[in-house]
Amino acid sequence: MFESGKSYFTLNGKPCYLYSGEIHYFRIEVEKWKIHLNRALDAGLNTVSTYIPWSWHEYEEGKFDFNGETHPGRNLVQFLKEVKDSGLYLIVRIGPFSNAELKGEGIPLWLTENYPEVYSKGEGIVNLPHIILISYINPTFRNFAEKWYDRVITYIAPLQASKGGNIILTQLCNEIGMIQWVNKRGDESYEATGMYREYLKQKYKNIDRLKEVYPESNFTDFEEIKQPSDREKYGGQDFWDWADFYRTYFADYYEYLYNLAYEKGINTPVIANIPQFIDFDVRGRGLASPMTTSFYKYIPEKIKNVVFGGAYQMKRLDYENFHDVCITTQVVKALTNYSNPVM
Repeated sequence: MFESGKSYFTLNGKPCYLYSGEIHYFRIEVEKWKIHLNRALDAGLNTVSTYIPWSWHEYEEGKFDFNGETHPGRNLVQFLKEVKDSGLYLIVRIGPFSNAELKGEGIPLWLTENYPEVYSKGEGIVNLPHIILISYINPTFRNFAEKWYDRVITYIAPLQASKGGNIILTQLCNEIGMIQWVNKRGDESYEATGMYREYLKQKYKNIDRLKEVYPESNFTDFEEIKQPSDREKYGGQDFWDWADFYRTYFADYYEYLYNLAYEKGINTPVIANIPQFIDFDVRGRGLASPMTTSFYKYIPEKIKNVVFGGAYQMKRLDYENFHDVCITTQVVKALTNYSNPVM
């Protein structure tokens, strides 16, 4: 539930401003969790946030640990209790992707090793430990992601604010489209190419109309169409259609996660975190933020209660990048249908 026109959250009928910091339990010794939570309180925070990495808790296919049986740092149950006991609100980031400088972006290594079909397909794609391109619509990937949600949400749902708990926001996935942007590659898998053809069918209705717009093409049927492979011909209508298609691709993925999460018990407002900055020497610039934010253009049309946030780390604020804060803020606001989530 949302109320437009405000710049704060509403919790229990009252305005609520969140002052949050990151505490990643899986990176901290268990005996120091309480120390860090107390430091957050001492710093004046009322909220903390953490990823819950899929790769950390499903350490082998079908083997989950949320109670610290295989490693103390996997005791999510204890961490959730300590945060609640501290009096802090909690924002959870449940993946499937975490990024967070984790190997494989938080996707289990067994998944990519045992099921290579989950990778995106395409010429020039290079998958490295921290840069892996997985097809968001691959059936195998979605099957295992659903199993992950089914397990992790079991521990999250009972602690939501709507049930008297302290979990007030849930982030679905993280920086959707970031790896595609960094690699300058899309997803040329069979499923994604089929989705691309359907996009063109919906837009142009018949192949003759498409050929009028793509005068150099010799297509006789939509099934002959492939995603454009020559990325140097920027400016042609085929490129702009291809770019706009990926807005629908990302929106489809987010809608899938949203429906899955709510089906399994999530009822907090949800967050979408947008990749926005590029490194320039000792500072970060937000020059790409209008473009990367546009990846998320169609998400608000599908889901009305998404809280958008930009991942812009300026590194050092100076005369070259101070205005980027204003630019990135405004482009995110342009996406947001509502600005006052009720928790």
